[in-house]
Amino acid sequence: MSDKIIVLGEHRENKMKRIFWETIGLGFKLSTVLQKEVSVVLLGKNLDSLAQEVSTKTDLEVIGLVNEKCENYTPEGL
Repeated sequence: MSDKIIVLGEHRENKMKRIFWETIGLGFKLSTVLQKEVSVVLLGKNLDSLAQEVSTKTDLEVIGLVNEKCENYTPEGL
Protein backbone atom coordinates (compact mmCIF):
# COMPACT_ATOMS: atom_id res chain seq x y z
CA MET A 1 0.00 0.00 0.00
CA SER A 2 1.07 3.55 -0.67
CA ASP A 3 2.41 5.79 2.05
CA LYS A 4 0.43 8.73 0.69
CA ILE A 5 -3.05 9.76 -0.23
CA ILE A 6 -2.97 11.33 -3.69
CA VAL A 7 -5.63 13.86 -4.68
CA LEU A 8 -5.86 14.77 -8.37
CA GLY A 9 -6.53 18.46 -8.86
CA GLU A 10 -9.29 19.29 -11.33
CA HIS A 11 -8.95 22.70 -12.95
CA ARG A 12 -10.28 24.66 -15.88
CA GLU A 13 -9.19 28.02 -17.30
CA ASN A 14 -6.45 28.38 -14.68
CA LYS A 15 -8.86 27.96 -11.73
CA MET A 16 -9.29 25.01 -9.41
CA LYS A 17 -12.74 23.46 -9.67
CA ARG A 18 -14.97 23.44 -6.61
CA ILE A 19 -15.00 19.63 -6.52
CA PHE A 20 -11.24 19.70 -5.93
CA TRP A 21 -11.64 21.65 -2.69
CA GLU A 22 -14.31 19.17 -1.56
CA THR A 23 -12.02 16.26 -2.42
CA ILE A 24 -9.10 17.79 -0.56
CA GLY A 25 -11.33 17.94 2.54
CA LEU A 26 -11.98 14.22 2.21
CA GLY A 27 -8.25 13.66 1.76
CA PHE A 28 -7.57 15.41 5.07
CA LYS A 29 -10.20 13.26 6.83
CA LEU A 30 -8.70 10.08 5.36
CA SER A 31 -5.21 11.16 6.37
CA THR A 32 -6.32 11.37 10.00
CA VAL A 33 -7.94 7.94 9.95
CA LEU A 34 -5.24 6.17 7.92
CA GLN A 35 -2.26 8.11 9.33
CA LYS A 36 -1.02 8.92 5.81
CA GLU A 37 0.28 12.09 4.18
CA VAL A 38 -1.77 13.87 1.53
CA SER A 39 -0.22 15.12 -1.71
CA VAL A 40 -1.83 16.89 -4.64
CA VAL A 41 -1.14 16.06 -8.30
CA LEU A 42 -1.93 18.62 -11.00
CA LEU A 43 -1.99 17.60 -14.65
CA GLY A 44 -1.74 20.17 -17.42
CA LYS A 45 0.46 23.00 -18.60
CA ASN A 46 1.43 26.34 -17.05
CA LEU A 47 0.73 24.96 -13.58
CA ASP A 48 2.88 27.34 -11.53
CA SER A 49 0.10 29.68 -10.34
CA LEU A 50 -2.30 26.79 -9.62
CA ALA A 51 0.37 24.87 -7.74
CA GLN A 52 1.19 27.97 -5.69
CA GLU A 53 -2.50 28.57 -4.87
CA VAL A 54 -3.07 24.98 -3.77
CA SER A 55 0.15 24.85 -1.77
CA THR A 56 -0.61 28.14 -0.02
CA LYS A 57 -4.21 27.22 0.84
CA THR A 58 -3.54 23.63 1.93
CA ASP A 59 0.12 23.57 3.03
CA LEU A 60 0.49 20.34 1.03
CA GLU A 61 3.07 19.03 -1.40
CA VAL A 62 1.93 19.74 -4.97
CA ILE A 63 3.31 17.65 -7.81
CA GLY A 64 2.88 19.01 -11.34
CA LEU A 65 2.78 16.70 -14.33
CA VAL A 66 3.14 18.95 -17.35
CA ASN A 67 1.52 17.80 -20.58
CA GLU A 68 0.02 20.01 -23.30
CA LYS A 69 -2.83 17.53 -23.89
CA CYS A 70 -4.00 17.86 -20.28
CA GLU A 71 -4.35 21.65 -20.21
CA ASN A 72 -7.74 21.46 -18.46
CA TYR A 73 -7.62 18.15 -16.64
CA THR A 74 -10.89 16.53 -15.66
CA PRO A 75 -11.55 12.83 -15.11
CA GLU A 76 -14.50 13.04 -17.52
CA GLY A 77 -12.15 14.08 -20.32
CA LEU A 78 -14.14 17.24 -21.10
